[in-house]
Order: sequence, then C-alpha cells, then structure tokens
Amino acid sequence: MSKTQIPTGGIADDAISEEHIDATAITGTTALAATPASTDELLISDAGTLKRIDFTHIYSTPAFQATAGTTAQTLSHNTFTKINLGTEVFDTDSAFGSNKFTVPSGEDGKYSFTYGIAVNNIDDGEKVQIKLYKNGSAVDNTHMRTINPTSNALSYCQTTQILTLSATDYIELYGMHEEGGDQDTNYSHVFLSGYKIIGV
Repeated sequence: MSKTQIPTGGIADDAISEEHIDATAITGTTALAATPASTDELLISDAGTLKRIDFTHIYSTPAFQATAGTTAQTLSHNTFTKINLGTEVFDTDSAFGSNKFTVPSGEDGKYSFTYGIAVNNIDDGEKVQIKLYKNGSAVDNTHMRTINPTSNALSYCQTTQILTLSATDYIELYGMHEEGGDQDTNYSHVFLSGYKIIGV
C-alpha cells in the first residue's frame, strides 16, 4: 500500500467527526514491544507540517568503547605515548580502528569522550597524565593528571571531555608517567569511549 492510499475497506463509520479522529482512522494502535529499529519511523510536527523521521536520527550515535583487552603496554618515563586499544567493546558505525576514532561523513557535531589509564608501580608524588589528541595534536583542555599518595602503587587517571568535531577528524588517547624508568599499564583500567551528543 502506498503512503497516499486509504487502507482496504476505507475509513470506518464515525471515525472522523468535527471533534476528533477515532483510532480506526489511523495506524499505530498496536504497541511496539521492542526497541525501535533504526529504520522505524516517528511522526512529528515540523513547524505545523507533519513529517516522518527515522528513529536513527535520535540515537546517540556514532558511539564506541575500546579497551586494552588483556595486554599491558610499556610507557617510557615522562613521555606522552599513544595508548593501544586493541579490543572493541562496541562500535555502532565502524568508526574506531587502529587505536583511533574517526568521525564518519555527515556526523559533524559535539562528542562526549570518557577515557582513562592506570599505571603500575608509581611512587608517591609522581604523576600519571592523560590527554586526547585530535588529528595528531594534543587538545590542551583535555589534560588530566593524578599524583600518587603512596609508594609503588597502582595509579589511576580518568576524565571526560566534550569536543566539537567534523567529518574525518580523529581522536586518540595518550598517556605518560613521571616514575623513573619504564612502567607498564594495568590493562584492566585502560579505555576510551565516546558518542555523539544529539540536540546541541
């Protein structure tokens, strides 16, 4: 049936009056008992004009989460190093790969990122730091650091940042520590996740 045809049998008697439209004159009286598919449609009023919109337009996508899996990474002293994120937990638009997230075509906008690392054997007073890099350069306002209060302990560093991005922009996670010599990350606490914020 085309979008302009009246259902077979026509509109039921008394379906339309000067006061209301009865449910028999429209579709949608059956409840959807599952999460809508991305191609399911909603009916909205756009400045008084009724229009259809695919449900995908109100998803917070692209969205992804990647972790270090079960692999530790050695970080040199006082040097920002790109963090290896070899395990994808999910990736709605296949936009994460080679340890970086790339904004897909047509998905310009604001993105929220949450990210963190942990490094073993950090002495008291030594720092662990993380930064997001955009297109190969550090984004200054994503700098985050922790100072370990005890000796030879696991030190965590985690934060959240919102960035305005355009198609083909790519985001990577970098980390460093000030403990003397090389130190390994604790892979259980290494991750980068993000999603597009709708409506802003």
